Amino acid sequence: MSRGTFAAFRLKPGDDLLDRLHAARRDIGADALTLVTCVGSLTRATLRYADRDDAVLHEGRFEIVSLVGTVDPEGHHLHLCIADGAGRVIGGHLVSGATIYTTAEIVVVALDDLSFSRARCGLSGYRELSVEPKGIKSAEAATPPPSPEGDA
Repeated sequence: MSRGTFAAFRLKPGDDLLDRLHAARRDIGADALTLVTCVGSLTRATLRYADRDDAVLHEGRFEIVSLVGTVDPEGHHLHLCIADGAGRVIGGHLVSGATIYTTAEIVVVALDDLSFSRARCGLSGYRELSVEPKGIKSAEAATPPPSPEGDA
């Protein structure tokens, strides 16, 4: 069990969703941040789908249906679902390039007693989440950090 500190904030038109989530993590001073909720809209989103290496840029006006995942000092692992004007829903791994259309109302929780990092997993082959008590990093986490887009 870990203690958590909640924070709520609003993003404005033109803000970059990932940049602002990483800035919020830094501003809060969190080593382990997770999304509680996010509602809003986007004009663009870049998603990577399951079992694919390439990402797809979506442009238009989209409602944020769901945003879940973790943010840490080395990167993030976030999944986004968006709906277009016809109600069609698409989702995948969020990579760079998500721009706010009207708003994004976000609540996060910083897990005060924990540190998140990324370590190569021998089973998946990806850099996966490593959870440690704050102030302790696993030996596996000493590998180079991922790109800002995260991994799987």
